[in-house]
Amino acid sequence: MAQTLHFGRAAEQLSITQPVLSDQIQRLEQLLGVQLLHRTKRVVQLTEPGRIFLTAAIQVLEHARGAIATVQRAAQGLVGQLSIGYTGPALYTVLPEIVRTFRDRYPDVAQEVTPQPTMIGLVAAGLGIALVSSSMQTISRPGVVYRELQEATPVLRLAIAWNDEGRSFVLQNFLQVVNTPLFGVKRHFDY
Repeated sequence: MAQTLHFGRAAEQLSITQPVLSDQIQRLEQLLGVQLLHRTKRVVQLTEPGRIFLTAAIQVLEHARGAIATVQRAAQGLVGQLSIGYTGPALYTVLPEIVRTFRDRYPDVAQEVTPQPTMIGLVAAGLGIALVSSSMQTISRPGVVYRELQEATPVLRLAIAWNDEGRSFVLQNFLQVVNTPLFGVKRHFDY
């Protein structure tokens, strides 16, 4: 109705009668508490709230269509999330090629990693770039090139977290080692 601005044509497109359409629009206006259409005997026009409601309704329908398409793609395994567990040797042998092939076939499935060696493995598979610490340059992989950033890099501050309940002697010994001047710790930990 809002797009045709003609009750007869709109009713025909919806395969309902004109009185039924008119009744549904009046019920919607009552529900919303606003007048959506300005009606005369010859002209039907959208009111300002009607124009705003039409824009919002079109967006809702587009989002619904997108959601339906996404769900259908997910049912086919074309989108989604896959968690892969692996051992270290796999990262340096077959895993990058498997991931690259999978990514080529299913480009909308979530590569998200945090261990830096894994990032480098994905870079070797041709799956993007990674910002890694300079110490990772010791990991040599075919096709991986390391470059220093041109801009001054921020200082990386590390912290140590531990569960203080049931603290073991092993943990205390570890914290003592961390506190030694050898590691350049600026502040001592209370343990």
